[in-house]
Amino acid sequence: MPTKTLYLAPEGIFPLVGRTSGLTSLGLPFGGTLQGEGLLAGMPSLFIRLAGCNLRCTWTGHGGRTIACDTPQALAVSHGRGSTISELIGTLEGALGALTHLVITGGEPLTQAEGLVTLLKAIRQSPTLRLLHITLETNGTLFNAEVAKSVDLVSLSPKWNATPQGFSSRYIHVLQCWLDAKVLPNSLQLKFVVGSKEDEDQIANDILPHLNLCHHPPILVMPLGATPEELRLSAPYAVAAAIRQNWRFCPRLQVELWGNRAGT
Repeated sequence: MPTKTLYLAPEGIFPLVGRTSGLTSLGLPFGGTLQGEGLLAGMPSLFIRLAGCNLRCTWTGHGGRTIACDTPQALAVSHGRGSTISELIGTLEGALGALTHLVITGGEPLTQAEGLVTLLKAIRQSPTLRLLHITLETNGTLFNAEVAKSVDLVSLSPKWNATPQGFSSRYIHVLQCWLDAKVLPNSLQLKFVVGSKEDEDQIANDILPHLNLCHHPPILVMPLGATPEELRLSAPYAVAAAIRQNWRFCPRLQVELWGNRAGT
């Protein structure tokens, strides 16, 4: 029996028009925001944030400051709220308007893989939603072939150097599963957070050389930080890494535009 419930982070599907205010968290009378990162930065999109993550990330920022995960509200399933697949489909159908892009993020969405597969199948069966471009944002530690087939873009964001669990060769195998499953142009991106030369070195020495990148997926780096000030301090490291390694620099528009605010 397919799982019919998913657990959402507090913001759930966002941003939506508030029942009382008539406005979204961006102050607009219609739903949607801009994708802030990666190849589709600037693309009008609706987001679903699932609860639950299998990593606990912290980074060392400029001057030795500790920077924690920028979505702590999505770490634990116990902090989420259950929503049936039919409820989610109804909300999406009513909120999309002119939008054509949906982003599924977390937390780590693959910790709820069974329910995620059910949701994706329901989206593809909906006359209103079936042509949506769907991006899946994942940390790359878990793989599901059904999910891979059902989404248009997989955004892999390995963060192992920032976790208490540390680096594992098993994660390289999982990344390769995603790379092998998404070989068409613009179907996968590797997106890394860089806040130090050490971050660059790990990407260049410990991760990329162990992957088969024969289909040349885009490799993007973005500055570390959940506030505009933190981005300003770490951006030089990301810029230097991009130029030195011939990677692509990408912004974090959501932080630049709205700061460290959930639901934007």
